[in-house]
Amino acid sequence: MHSGIIISISLGIALGILSGLIPGIHTNTFALILATFSDWFMQFGFTPENIALIIVANTITHTFLDIIPSVFLGAPEEDTALAILPTHELLLEGKGIEAIKLSATGSIMSALLSLSLIFPVYILLIWGYSTIAKYTLWVLTAVIFSIIWSERGESIYGAGRYSRMKFRGYAFFTLIISGVLGIVVFQYQYLSNPYVGVDSNILFPLLTGLFGIPTLILSSISNPEIPDQKNVDMNLRLKEILRGFTTGTFSGLAVSMFPGISNGVATILSRLLTPYKDIKTGKREFIVSLSSANTSNAIFTLLILFSLGKMRSGAAVFISSITRTVSETAFLIWIYTIGITAILAFFLTLFFGKVMARIVLRVNYARLSHVVLIFLLVMVFLLNGSYGLVVIFFATLVGFLPILLKVRRVNCMGVIMIPVILYLIGG
Repeated sequence: MHSGIIISISLGIALGILSGLIPGIHTNTFALILATFSDWFMQFGFTPENIALIIVANTITHTFLDIIPSVFLGAPEEDTALAILPTHELLLEGKGIEAIKLSATGSIMSALLSLSLIFPVYILLIWGYSTIAKYTLWVLTAVIFSIIWSERGESIYGAGRYSRMKFRGYAFFTLIISGVLGIVVFQYQYLSNPYVGVDSNILFPLLTGLFGIPTLILSSISNPEIPDQKNVDMNLRLKEILRGFTTGTFSGLAVSMFPGISNGVATILSRLLTPYKDIKTGKREFIVSLSSANTSNAIFTLLILFSLGKMRSGAAVFISSITRTVSETAFLIWIYTIGITAILAFFLTLFFGKVMARIVLRVNYARLSHVVLIFLLVMVFLLNGSYGLVVIFFATLVGFLPILLKVRRVNCMGVIMIPVILYLIGG
């Protein structure tokens, strides 16, 4: 293998470790830096294709390791926001390492399945993309209806048949309020003024407030005792693992095909497609499915960039700015890179998961929650300025709604879907 390719993959994996483990640092941050200083990198012998390869390896590695802050710190990204509750529950049961294993398994299996689907999906995109894109609005509307209609709320014996309708009303209310929050925040996101030289990402304070801060606050108040994190096998049958990574992979694929829909919607589809008849297996299967959706979406957005020249992610935008076009040879190298990176990232995720499991036992979890809370607020201020602090405050208020109303937190993803629907209607 050419030394330039090996170095590029290694750098990409190293950056993916950093972006995956440090809350607030996204793959887009490093992709922006690489694109901005691409001329400087070229002076050291890197070609545009090499720089693009770094971004590819970074992106894939990130989809594996970004589960770790969600499990042990309650710090979310768009890709892992919905995973906080089930992974946190496993952490409190002494099964945080199992949560990491479930996630890593979902990602590696999804990577392999996605790579096997590259050619048929390529044919589908070439022949049917224009037809598929027309149904974006209807798909999002169907997802919202499914979220509300599938709401069960708190299970109370003898509550009566109208109890479920009440909780559906609560779900609708939460979804609309979060949607209004999203509309306002995105409308005024130009007020976001980062104090460091990176691109501002308003989703960071928005999703941290909705999903991360409430969990941290509740943890600091209740001061749970974190039990020993035992290195146990995954408590999930083979058929549930297969179903989990299959539904996740196709959720990521489906979302990647529609313009204007982010990866957050793929995680919602994963949640809706995960059966919860048994809560113990249901939450485990959901972790597998969600991680699968993240990895497959990252892979298929790269395929769409190659096949259609359309940009579905920040990574694709920056790759396009560096290389302009993606040749067949370059994409074949991408496929090889994705496979190698996925295998290495799988073992790296297990390794760092075990390291974090040992670290979290040595500290007072309430104090750790305070430290993480302060760290997140500092990161929001650095990356989004004072506007980010305003956003995270109001997002936290909305984030407590599903907890108080006893409905699912997935309803808060209206913060992304409602603005996109209004944009599609207006556009």
